[in-house]
Amino acid sequence: HCPKARVFYFFAPNCNNCRLMQPQIEELRGRFGQFICSINVHEHPELAQAARVVGTPTTLFARDGEIKSAYLGNLSTKAWVAGMTEAGLTDDLSSPPENQSRQE
Repeated sequence: HCPKARVFYFFAPNCNNCRLMQPQIEELRGRFGQFICSINVHEHPELAQAARVVGTPTTLFARDGEIKSAYLGNLSTKAWVAGMTEAGLTDDLSSPPENQSRQE
């Protein structure tokens, strides 16, 4: 589904906190595009189980196929970027994704 993803955001449609985070998700998707993968736990319970997701929203930061950090609950945009930095993803995310221009 998301071959270049580095950030995996697990959500549920009936989750109030997930709905509150939707504007942040859209902002980050605009900035980081294909590096963010949103996964509906109701449609893909096997992925949630494999990732050991125990609640929503859950955000996982990965590099080289390995989960570097995980957060349960709402994250501000600033916290998202901090999580990416903590996971060592800033180098991967510093250049714009293919077919997208970087906006300053």
